[in-house]
Amino acid sequence: MPTLLSVDIWDTLLRRRCHPDEVKLATARMLWACQRPEIVDRCASAWDLLRARVQCEAEIARERQAAGLDNEYAIEEVVARWLASVLRPRVGPAQRAALAEMLVLAEVDQEKLVVYPDRRMLQVLAHHEADRLVGLSDFYIGEARLRSIIEHACPDVRLQRVFVSCDALVNKMKGRLFAHAQREMLAQPEHHTHVGDNPWSDVESPRRFGIRAIHFLNPDEEPRRAAHRTRFDRRQRGDFHDTAQILTQALRDRNNPPPGLDPVQRQLFQIGFGAAPVYGALVLAAIHEAHNLGCPAVHYFTREGEFFKQVHEALAPTRPFGLPAPKPILLEVSRLATFLPSLREVTIREFMRLWNQYAKQSLEQLFRSLDVNPFPFEPLLARHGLELGAVLLRPWEDPRVRRLIADPLFVRLIEQQRDRRRQVAVEYFRSRGLGAGPAVTVDIGWRGSIQDNLAAIFPGCQFRGWYLGLVRLLNEQPPNTVKHAIGPDARSDPETLLQIVYNVSPLEMLANTNTGSVRRYERRADGRVHAVRTREPAEDAVWETYTRYFQQGVLAATPIIGAWARTFAVDPIEMRPLVTELLRTLKANPPRVLAEAYFSLTHNETFGVGGFVEKRPHLDPALVRLGEDSRGADPAFIAAVEASDWPQGLLKLLGHEELCRQYNTFREERAGRIQRRASLARVQARSPGRPHAGAAEPARPVEGALAEPKPDLVPPPPRREPAETR
Repeated sequence: MPTLLSVDIWDTLLRRRCHPDEVKLATARMLWACQRPEIVDRCASAWDLLRARVQCEAEIARERQAAGLDNEYAIEEVVARWLASVLRPRVGPAQRAALAEMLVLAEVDQEKLVVYPDRRMLQVLAHHEADRLVGLSDFYIGEARLRSIIEHACPDVRLQRVFVSCDALVNKMKGRLFAHAQREMLAQPEHHTHVGDNPWSDVESPRRFGIRAIHFLNPDEEPRRAAHRTRFDRRQRGDFHDTAQILTQALRDRNNPPPGLDPVQRQLFQIGFGAAPVYGALVLAAIHEAHNLGCPAVHYFTREGEFFKQVHEALAPTRPFGLPAPKPILLEVSRLATFLPSLREVTIREFMRLWNQYAKQSLEQLFRSLDVNPFPFEPLLARHGLELGAVLLRPWEDPRVRRLIADPLFVRLIEQQRDRRRQVAVEYFRSRGLGAGPAVTVDIGWRGSIQDNLAAIFPGCQFRGWYLGLVRLLNEQPPNTVKHAIGPDARSDPETLLQIVYNVSPLEMLANTNTGSVRRYERRADGRVHAVRTREPAEDAVWETYTRYFQQGVLAATPIIGAWARTFAVDPIEMRPLVTELLRTLKANPPRVLAEAYFSLTHNETFGVGGFVEKRPHLDPALVRLGEDSRGADPAFIAAVEASDWPQGLLKLLGHEELCRQYNTFREERAGRIQRRASLARVQARSPGRPHAGAAEPARPVEGALAEPKPDLVPPPPRREPAETR
């Protein structure tokens, strides 16, 4: 009589790099990504879809048991019932069938992605002496598809058959799958040996039927399996830390700069490699949004968008959501190039979109922000008693300015310029795919002004914007815009987190490029429209010397992030705590080399300010002593370091490590006080009557204010809107 050796498949012959349910989660994530508008309201996330699928599996299992069979089901029938339960009725049978086939194939592909062979079991099988070798599995993917997974991971293992419970509708747990395999292979129980990991299904159950059973446990693999189980349990409860740590450790292990870099360049590469999840999460979120909306492309705003587009291109081959990634398109934009074309009318209300950010401005700066030659307007200015270079505080309140903007000649001149610029700009944007449907846009932050401008130019199109962070939105938001932040968001996050997105120009430097800022759009001699750029050699030099090597590190790490996101079916929003912590570290405890780069920077701030701003490090020794004596809390010291736009970078660059730590402590305490006052103000606003005696008066927002909330007893330094490209 021939001898038969059967081997269990999962956690015996094959192992997974994740928890088994994360494979199902990947399928749910794909369904959520590509069919979100068609999913019923009760399913508000991929996790809800996963729970709905598990419920369908349980229903089918109960039906099988009621029919006298074992509680088994096949993936094809599960997915069909699942789609019937979670898709809206308007999704027809043919579309559901096609979608079901796509999801089944995708789940098989996901299994191939996460699977690897158990090396000890391969050694066992290499020396077996049985006449016939088969696989036995209690599983919901049938023999043909499961065999393809096995062959992908173990091409040298020759299994004559793979008996799967979902094909026979009997399982190992009840023991009937063993009898089924014996009948098919013409074997007797006394000549049958089975090897597997499950104490009941692979050991006790076959022994009841006279089968020799061997309990297989790999001591190298079992701790990993247990760790995945614990990690996934925590993840289901909303704790993503352990899953994020897998990525952090992978980046730590593989952070090896390429040869040919000098020590400074190597350090910058390694910093970028470790910080890569910040940019990977941003781009993953935009790709996911594009899948949700059915957008064929993601539009990246210059300047930082040129770098983000490269991150997209590095992520795309990993297919992080199991779907072909949308096309990345660079959109050459700036506030300067888009503000005038976006003016809906020449009124004080429209100019407030600018003045809300720059409450102190000369008319010369206004014309520069509009990119309009002021010469034709000089007689009008004289008529209304205005000087071109005179700086005006709250210009919208100045009666002369109000008369100027109401002057029909001024209105006509501005409208002529606007109409001409808008026509050319619209032609450029349409050539890049805007204006034909919803758009997903990506920029670094911080208020989404360019997105607002595009929404005004294309009022019939929806714009979904993704940003590293969002500060307080000063302007009325267009109805056709939605904004998201993968990092701190002033609309929802506490003051302690928002500290990260005050003084944002260091973050802009890290994502900057050497290609200049967009000034306007012009038509070439061949009739095509192109973007005209302005470059500053000193700004470009910082990119060449420092930033490019940081970005090389980010791009080298990005495929690792994509593979991790695909393996664990990651929702980009789950990465927010990791992104926030990395941003906090870059800002509050920066490596000295980043501070060195920042304080050699020349920043283009033509929009609003009207020119370039140099960053130069200086701190009076007397102020340093005041800071040291007060443990970083002296008002004069605080005012001086915060005037630099990167207090921690300045202190690190000048070698004041301990003072930097003390300043960070002061800043956290200050943020806590601000947060408590804001919370009290909200409580009082909801309560009838006057505040009780001694209660803190709620802080009143200052129209047009750009600075972070004022420190106690410290006047805020003059602030500028971050970067002309915003």
